[in-house]
Amino acid sequence: LEFRRVLFRSKLQVEIAATQSLFEYGGDDAIAEGLARRLNRSAFGGAGKVRYAITPLTAVIVTGEIQDELFSFSPSRDNTSWSVGPGVEFQPRAIIAGSAQVGYRRMSGRHDSLPLFSGPTAAVDLSYRLLRSTTISFNAERDLEFSVSGSDPYYIAEGMAVAVARRLNRSFEVGFRVRRYTYEYQQLEIRESNASPATTAANPDRNDVIRGYSFEL
Repeated sequence: LEFRRVLFRSKLQVEIAATQSLFEYGGDDAIAEGLARRLNRSAFGGAGKVRYAITPLTAVIVTGEIQDELFSFSPSRDNTSWSVGPGVEFQPRAIIAGSAQVGYRRMSGRHDSLPLFSGPTAAVDLSYRLLRSTTISFNAERDLEFSVSGSDPYYIAEGMAVAVARRLNRSFEVGFRVRRYTYEYQQLEIRESNASPATTAANPDRNDVIRGYSFEL
């Protein structure tokens, strides 16, 4: 559910939105029950975006978001988070197409058992067309994701991929992709006192690195 208001003024565009989301996992098997127990939740929040068109094909943006998440069966994960970040957008007809944004996110739990997260985020999806038939694309991301693990409530997903695709004719294309992703699970540090805030440290036993190479037709 989303309510969105868009305001235009020449090259300047302002968007304001109020959102409500529901995440539900269902099923009779143990895996589905585990997902539902850890990840079912409702999210309420607001978001804003300011976009200024530098040229007909290029625009700079600044986005911001604040959100409350309430977990159905794991209330210790309830949290409030906010994020803000600048970026650029390129139209498909530009030499470089897509978008790139780097920002900052902070998440604090409503209960002491949820560690604090504070750090950079990124979302990059860019492509460059060479001689009309070859496309080089680059993707990168960094953000927080909640985990199905009970001991490691969330992880930092970080990765990038580079792909090259060449169109041979109207119906046939070949491509090659290289990617690397890391999933750094966070665990709660032992507090020195009851007044110390909950913080996180990487769990060396739960850090996953995925490397991949693929050839596509």
